[in-house]
Amino acid sequence: MIIFLFLLLPTYHFRIILGEDIQSAVIYTDETFHEKISESPTTLVMFYAPWCGHCKQLKPQYEKAAQELSTHDPAIVLAKVDCTSDGEIICKELSIGGFPTLKLYKFGTFIEDYDGRRNVEDLVLYMKSKSVERKIHLFEDVKNLDDFLNKYNESGYVIGFFEKESLLEPIFLNASEELWSKILFGYTTSQEAFNKYKINNEAILFIRSKRARNKFEQDRIFYEGNPNYVDLKDFIIKNNHGLVGHRVKINRDDFKPPYVISYFDLDYKDNAQFTKYWRNRILKVAKNFTDKLTFAMSSIIDFKSELKQYYGLKKLSTTKPIVIGRDKLNRKYIMENEFSITNLEIFANNLINDDLTPYVKSEPVPSTRYDNYVLPAVGTNFQKLISETTKDNDVFVVLYKSKCSEGVNAFHKVGLKLENEQVEIIKMDYDKNDITGDVFEVVGCLTVYWVPKGDENNPILYEGGRRVKELLDFVAENASEKLKTDPTAKVEL
Repeated sequence: MIIFLFLLLPTYHFRIILGEDIQSAVIYTDETFHEKISESPTTLVMFYAPWCGHCKQLKPQYEKAAQELSTHDPAIVLAKVDCTSDGEIICKELSIGGFPTLKLYKFGTFIEDYDGRRNVEDLVLYMKSKSVERKIHLFEDVKNLDDFLNKYNESGYVIGFFEKESLLEPIFLNASEELWSKILFGYTTSQEAFNKYKINNEAILFIRSKRARNKFEQDRIFYEGNPNYVDLKDFIIKNNHGLVGHRVKINRDDFKPPYVISYFDLDYKDNAQFTKYWRNRILKVAKNFTDKLTFAMSSIIDFKSELKQYYGLKKLSTTKPIVIGRDKLNRKYIMENEFSITNLEIFANNLINDDLTPYVKSEPVPSTRYDNYVLPAVGTNFQKLISETTKDNDVFVVLYKSKCSEGVNAFHKVGLKLENEQVEIIKMDYDKNDITGDVFEVVGCLTVYWVPKGDENNPILYEGGRRVKELLDFVAENASEKLKTDPTAKVEL
């Protein structure tokens, strides 16, 4: 028996080293979907197809997120449905039109589609934020309301004052459905509360959190827009962040370019005085750019990887804020001068006046034009190479991550076969280089576009097979000029 155990242990250890697929996401089928989805307070469902490349890329992230959330209280479930097999009926019932599709449910009720970043960290943050119980507080009298506002002053809140027949109450409820994890909601029908807050009819009042209050903005703002849900939601988000928003990972998508973000050792709990000091200086600049620029501040510790990956900043000082910006075209900028109120204002003015040189992450420009029949591009010459090449050629644009570089090999073989054709192939590692311009969007570890000759601004996402013959067949069918090469000739697959 001792020998038998000795033989088993190395085998078990060997499997751990290799790494087996984690299977923590629950499988739902046509038969179990409605029953299971109604049992869980918070469920995210991934609808997928086994052959889908994006699904394959998401799977390990999704499974790891499911594993991390498996012990969460209250329960959070990450489930998956195979739309090509035992989940085909439910996928048709829900009109699933693309893969993967992620949908959030609460006790069987659909809440929203998940369209955030598809990595473990963001999935976990998102699900934890959605697991908080949605609660709209009812204030039966003015004392009840005042006590609540005094107690929960660390969060912004939206208070509805509603009469029996209300035009604002439906949009208030819709806004609370989407924003309840970020801000508190409450309402009252008390005439005493109406009188104290000088409200004649119905109203929605936003009250800024104690932390976000400052001398440049009102603490309390009434909604004066139309009884429209979208307008109300935008009003709440804008005022909740204020002139200088606290940008964290769970709300970073609230901040849209053009913006200026200051990174420093932001910590309201253990370093509140230091945090307020820098925020007040940013506020003095932000007040001059209302409706022109969005200003925010982020923790340099929490966003260390963002600064390194997107801005090439590796040596980070916590003495003074590091400032970056993005313009309305999403181009990136770094404030080179040391932080000061004057320098921040100059940087912001130059940003909106298009008087700055964008930062572009880039490897050195290759010394040779071709790399094994393919044109290698880098961040600084990507757009120029696309423009020059598409004037006289159809072009395959291959965007890849370093870990997916093996997938580029087929394109080198295609390049060899098309050496004498009016077809070019451009490749670029988007881990190491920025994709300049706004027409190419990465949708997978290896993303391929077909750009017809003379039409560089309208690339077509290529979703066909990646084997050499499949690529050649596509070129033969779509090339602007008939190929001299016989795509049916035997090629190395």
